[in-house]
Order: sequence, then structure tokens, then C-alpha cells
Amino acid sequence: MNYGMGYGSGMGGGMGGSSSMMMSSFSMICLCLLVAGVAFFLITSQNTKKQQDEQAAADAAIAAAQESSDEAERPVEDDLSGARLLTVGGLSMLVEGDSCGNGTVKFSESKNDKFLWRLNKVSSHNGVPVYTIESFYKQFSNACDSRWLTAGTGCKSAPYVGPREAGPRQQWIVVGNSTTGFQIRNLACAKSRHERQYLMQSAGDRDAKPFFSAGSGSTFDIAAEV
Repeated sequence: MNYGMGYGSGMGGGMGGSSSMMMSSFSMICLCLLVAGVAFFLITSQNTKKQQDEQAAADAAIAAAQESSDEAERPVEDDLSGARLLTVGGLSMLVEGDSCGNGTVKFSESKNDKFLWRLNKVSSHNGVPVYTIESFYKQFSNACDSRWLTAGTGCKSAPYVGPREAGPRQQWIVVGNSTTGFQIRNLACAKSRHERQYLMQSAGDRDAKPFFSAGSGSTFDIAAEV
């Protein structure tokens, strides 16, 4: 009986030790799984946060670019009427010739009143000021009838100085701002949805006539005479 009891006690002790070892191993496995789960969560959270930050930065950059673009293409609501120099870089727009019959418009370094233009607000289009652009020289020095900047039909030819018209070929809208610069858009071509609407200075040859461009034109500084 004593032998049997000893044997049983030995078996019971062995099984108890085995159970303890199994519980310990199971606890270690659970702990490892818990640590791995926490690590995976932290890594995933960091990656998600990084992706969110990168997306937010990209969205902010796109919004800033769109805002800048919108600002550059927005019609100017302030009244710019008055005597102005229309300058692109170091060159200003002028009317050539001393006679009333010469209505050629070009760009060169500003020197005299042939470079001076008067912007006259004559109406509004969708709440935006519409101007005529009148040559000071043709008005005061020669008293010419042909003194208003005029776009050819469909803006297919160079602008010129012509006699007063009732239609929109002599009407102009200014877009942009004083920071990014202004662009000058012909109202007749805008209303008729012609592709070419914006006044462009010919940068390749300073003696070449200006022309009309699609989408955008030259960036003008519209400044008062000093």
C-alpha cells in the first residue's frame, strides 16, 4: 500500500509539474502575442499618421496653387481709370508716328507721352469694370479721331489705334492683381468665345507688333506716370 501510494504521489507530482510548465509556456505565448500586437498597432498608427500628414501637405499645396492661379486670373474689381503706363518688363506700350493716320501699336522703352494711355471705365460686365484704352498722345498732342486701342475682328490681327466705336472691340477687362501683375483681355473676343482674347507683347522682337494669345497674355504693370 505504501508503495502504491508512493507511486501515485510521484505521478501526481509529475503531472502537477507538467501543468505548471504548460501554463508558463502559454503565458509566455500570450505575452509575446500581446507585445507583437501592440508593436503592430504602433507601427500601423505611425504609418497611417505619416500618410495622413503627407496627404494633408499635398492637399494644402494643391489648394495654395489653385488659390494662386485663381488670384492671377480673377477680374480686377477696383477702378483703374486714369493716365497709365502699360509696361511689360522694361518695355512699355506706345503708339507710333506723328500723324493721325498712323495707328500702329508697339513696345519700347518709355520716353514720352506716346507711351501714356488713359483707362476710362465705360461700363461693367458681370460686375467687373470695362475700360476703353485711349492714347494720350493722339488726344492731346494731335487731337486725332483715331486714338482708341482696338482689337481686330476675332482678335486675329494686331491691335491698333482707331476711331471711336460703339461695339466691344474697344472695350477691355483687366484680370490679375498688383502683386502677380495684370493681364488685358478684349471684351469682344471674350463675349464671342474666341480662343485668342489676351493682349501679348512680342518678346522676341521689340519692334514687332503685339498680338492676342489664348489662355493668358503678357503680365502688365499698370502704373501711373511718375
